Amino acid sequence: MMEKAMRHFLWVAFLAVLFSGAVAYGQYYYFAMPKEVVDVFIDPDCSLVIQYQFTFSNDTFADPIDVVDVGFPSNDYDLDSCEAWIDGEQLYDIRVSEYIDIGIEVHLSGSQQIMPGETKTLTVMGRNYNMVYGDESDQNYASVVFATTWFGSDYAHGTTDLTVHIHFPPGLNSEEPRYHTGEDMSPPTAMGFLDDRVVYTWHNPSANPYTQYFFGVSFPRAYVTGPISSPPSGFEKFLSGLLGFIFTFLPCLIPFGTIGIIIFLAVVGNRMRRMKYMPAKASIEGVGIKRGLTAPEAALVLELPLNKILTMILFGLLKKRSLSVKSEDPLKLKKLSIPSDAKPREYEVEFMEAITKKGNLSEVRLRKVLINMIKNVNKRMKGFSRRETIEYYQSIVKKAWETVKSADTPELAMARWEDNVEWTIMDDDFEENTRTIFVGRTVYAPGWWPGTVGGGRGGAGGGKITVPSLPGSSFAAGVIGKMQNFSKNIVGSVTGFTGGVTAKTNPPPVSSYKGGGGRSSGGGSSCACACACAGCACACAGGGR
Repeated sequence: MMEKAMRHFLWVAFLAVLFSGAVAYGQYYYFAMPKEVVDVFIDPDCSLVIQYQFTFSNDTFADPIDVVDVGFPSNDYDLDSCEAWIDGEQLYDIRVSEYIDIGIEVHLSGSQQIMPGETKTLTVMGRNYNMVYGDESDQNYASVVFATTWFGSDYAHGTTDLTVHIHFPPGLNSEEPRYHTGEDMSPPTAMGFLDDRVVYTWHNPSANPYTQYFFGVSFPRAYVTGPISSPPSGFEKFLSGLLGFIFTFLPCLIPFGTIGIIIFLAVVGNRMRRMKYMPAKASIEGVGIKRGLTAPEAALVLELPLNKILTMILFGLLKKRSLSVKSEDPLKLKKLSIPSDAKPREYEVEFMEAITKKGNLSEVRLRKVLINMIKNVNKRMKGFSRRETIEYYQSIVKKAWETVKSADTPELAMARWEDNVEWTIMDDDFEENTRTIFVGRTVYAPGWWPGTVGGGRGGAGGGKITVPSLPGSSFAAGVIGKMQNFSKNIVGSVTGFTGGVTAKTNPPPVSSYKGGGGRSSGGGSSCACACACAGCACACAGGGR
C-alpha cells in the first residue's frame, strides 16, 4: 500500500494557502498533454491494433510521472502484444492495470520518468480482438466505433491537439468506406492512403486529455475474414441503457415475468442508479477506517441525498458567519466577509461562488461543488474499507446526539449542539432526536442562527450570549422547519439534480449509438467498457496515475 501511495503525485493546493494560511499537499498527477496522436488499424481477423502517442508535459510542481494507465476496449486485449516507448526508448515493464477496470499500466523507471517541468512522448500499442460488428444499416457492411482513452480531470488539464487515424483493412478503394455521424461523432477531416489502406483522419486542435472522443466507420464485410459480432436488437439496447448495473439479473427475471414487469424494473432500476452518485466500489476493498473526513464528506461516503449534503454545507457556512439567509422560500442568501479565523474548505469556497448577485444558488455551480467533492472523497477512500468507514461515521453521528443530551446546562447543551450540528443533520432520525433533546429545556439560540439578533455564543463582539432564551419546543420546531425548507429549496428537483451529478461521477455502464454501429463506455470504479453494441470498439481509461 505504501509503495502504491508513493507513486502518486504532489500538488500544492493554492486555495488552501490563500484561505487557511497553510500549505496543503496532495499526491496527485498534474500534467498537460499538448499533443496526442492515435492510430487504429482494422485487421482482417476483426482485431484492432491501437497505437497511442501521448505527449506529456509534466507540471513544475508535480512529482515525476512513473506509471501511466492506458485503457483498452474490452477484456479481449492481448497483454503480450502490448509494447511501449518513451521518446523512442523501449519500455519493458507493462502490467495489467490495478487502477482502471480494463487496461494496462506502463511503468517508467530512472531516466525514463517524466520529471517536473519535462515534456516527453509516450508511445503505447497493443492488439484487441473481436472488435468488428455488423452494420445495422447495411447487412453487407461491417462496423467499428472507437473511443479514445482519457485521463482524470483531477490529474490532466489544458488543451490537446488531437489527431486520430483509422486505417481500414487492406484493399479497399476510396469509394467503399463510410463514416458515422450523429451524437458525439463527426465526419473525418481528411482521407488518404497508406500501405494499401484507406485512412480516415480526424483532427481537433482544441480537444483535451480528460474527455473521451468517439469515431465510427463502416466498410464491406468482404474485407475481413474473422468473426463479426452481431448487433443486439433495439429492445436489447433499450434495456441495456436503462438497466445499467441490474442488467445482469434480467436472465433470472425473464422466465418469471412479463415484458411489462421488465420495463417497470428497468425504469425503477435506472432511477435508483441515477441516485447512486458515488462511483461503484472496487471489487477488492482495502482495510481500515478512513478518518479525518468532515461531516459533508462523510455524508458522501454514506451516500446521503445531495440536497441534504448541500444543506450541511450551508449550515457550516452559517455557523462560520460567512453568509446569512435573506429568505427561506424562495431560498436567498447573502455572502458576508469571511472571518479571518473561519478557514473555509475548498468546497465551502466553491459553494460561496455558487451564490449569484441576486442571492440565488446556481445549480450548475452546485453540481460542480459536489462533483469535485465526490472525486476528492473517492480518491481519499482508496485503500480503506468503505464498510468500516461507514460504520465509523455512523457511530460519530450517534455520539453527537449523546454529547448534546448529556449536557447539564442550557449553555453547554447549545455549545455542544453548535459543535456537532452538521453531524446531527446526517441522522435519519434528526427530527425526532431534535424534539427529544430540546423540548422541555430552555435554549439560547446562537447568534448565527437564522432569525436571531445579537452576538450569540462567542458572537461577533466576543461577548456572552445576549439573545433572549427560548422554550426548547420553539427552538426544536424552528430547527426542523429550517432543515426542511433548506433541503426543499436548495435545488429545484433532487432527482434531476442528482442525475446531473451522477452523469459525471457514476455514469451508466452502457450507452447505445443509434445508426450504423454503436458504442458503450463509462461507469465502474474508474471505467468500464463492456462493448456489447453494434460496431462497438470503445477504449477507455480513468485516473491517469
